[in-house]
Amino acid sequence: MLEQTLAADIAVNWSHLGIVERAGDASHPFVQTALWRVGMGLDASDEIAWCSGLATLVLETIGIPPSTSIKLGPGRIVGKAAARSYLRWGRAVERADWRRGDVCVFKRGGNDQPGKDVLDAQGHVAFFLELLEGGAGAAGVSGPMVRVVGGNQKNQITIADFPLAQLLDVRRAA
Repeated sequence: MLEQTLAADIAVNWSHLGIVERAGDASHPFVQTALWRVGMGLDASDEIAWCSGLATLVLETIGIPPSTSIKLGPGRIVGKAAARSYLRWGRAVERADWRRGDVCVFKRGGNDQPGKDVLDAQGHVAFFLELLEGGAGAAGVSGPMVRVVGGNQKNQITIADFPLAQLLDVRRAA
C-alpha cells in the first residue's frame, strides 16, 4: 500500500527525526502528543515507552487506522499503547514482500521473551526501511539486521538496526 510506504518516509523526513526525551521532569511535548494518541494523557512522561505512540501518530497523519486495544480475557487487555498490539493490526507480510513503511514488531528485553502469540509482553514497533543481510550490526551483533525508523530508540526518533532474530512479525495495513 503506497500510503503505508509513505509512513516511513514521513517519519524519516519529518523535522521530528532526532527528537530526544527531555531529562528530569520536563517531557518533550511531541512525545507527550504521541502518548496522548494511544490514551496515555497529555501529561504522560516521556519516560514511558512511546514507540507505539509514534507509530500511531504517523499512521493517523496519513489516514491509516492504527492498532487498537485487544481484549485477551476477563480483565486482561493489551492497550494500543503496547507495541505488541500491532501484532494483530493489518495483515502479516512474508519476508520476500517486505516494503519500506511496513510495520515491524520486535521482542524487547532478554532473549527469553515470548513469541508473537503472546501479546502482553514487552515489545518494540517501528517502520521497516531495509533488510541488511550480513555483517556486524549495532553493538557487535552479527547476522541479518532489520533497519527501521521509529520512536523511543535510544530515547529518540531515529533510524536503528535490530537483529532479525528479535523480529516477531512484519505487518501492513489491510
